Amino acid sequence: MWKLDVRASLGFALVSLSLCGCPGEAPVTKASSGGAGAKAEKPATPKVVKPVKKLTQAEMKSPWRLAKVGDWLVFEPHFGKDRVRYEVTALTETELTFTMTSLTKKKLLRPPVTMSFEDLESGWNDPDKLQPTPKFTTKELKLGDKVLTCRVGVREGLGSKTETWYAEGIGLNDAIVKSVRDGSVNLELTDFHKVP
Repeated sequence: MWKLDVRASLGFALVSLSLCGCPGEAPVTKASSGGAGAKAEKPATPKVVKPVKKLTQAEMKSPWRLAKVGDWLVFEPHFGKDRVRYEVTALTETELTFTMTSLTKKKLLRPPVTMSFEDLESGWNDPDKLQPTPKFTTKELKLGDKVLTCRVGVREGLGSKTETWYAEGIGLNDAIVKSVRDGSVNLELTDFHKVP
């Protein structure tokens, strides 16, 4: 059987022909071309593809390992007008589903989002490994009668200063509850609920 391979290049058709066997036949080689004393080639052993084990929530290192169905956070973004509520609505062994609801418009901002724990983990920036390395202090964030203990990481570089608040025990949004850049608040938690 002749195999025709056509490639277009600069307006010219380049044609190459190659000789191969019929479908399902092994290619002809010198050792298997017949004749006295010729040895048949061993067929190749098929490779076994092992299923990839998916990351489970218990194996995670990021704050997402703490998330439970019913946990929610409300943020007041200072660069926008919407107060947004993020809520965990479903968990499986390998995935998490959450919703984003505008409290200003009283509607979902998008359909529920389902993410694998691998994606959540790979998107996490461990604050202890950031460059330049943050200088950490401990502060409390008070929200009415609720209090969160936070690690506050301050980084300076390229003429800018950032301050990121990471709340202990919060499993959503990489545990970030407040973000300040050059003295301006970009994002701030205004309320939360943590399922015990």
